[in-house]
Formats: sequence, structure tokens, C-alpha cells
Amino acid sequence: MSIGDWMRGREHFKKVEGEMEQALTAVQIVFYLMGGLGLFFLGIGVLWFVDIYKKKSA
Repeated sequence: MSIGDWMRGREHFKKVEGEMEQALTAVQIVFYLMGGLGLFFLGIGVLWFVDIYKKKSA
């Protein structure tokens, strides 16, 4: 194995590492959005449930 082969392998690893970091960031953003939407709809559901409960008890 020559030094040139080693350097090319190192450059390839850096490229792949950068792509993996971008993919991880994209996945984190998707999960944050899904979590935010989940909390939003949970809040809507709680408000709806409280509204129904108040109508039944009144």
C-alpha cells in the first residue's frame, strides 16, 4: 500500500463522513418536526376532550 492509496482512502473517508453528517442532520430535523406536530395535535386533542367534557357536565 503506497502513501497515495492511503491518502485517497482518507479523502474518501472524509467525504463519506461529511455525507453521513448531513444525513444525520436531515433525520434530526425530520424527527423534530414530527415531534412538534405530535405535541401540537396532542394539545388540540386535549382541548377537544376538555370541551366535550365541559358540555357533558354542564
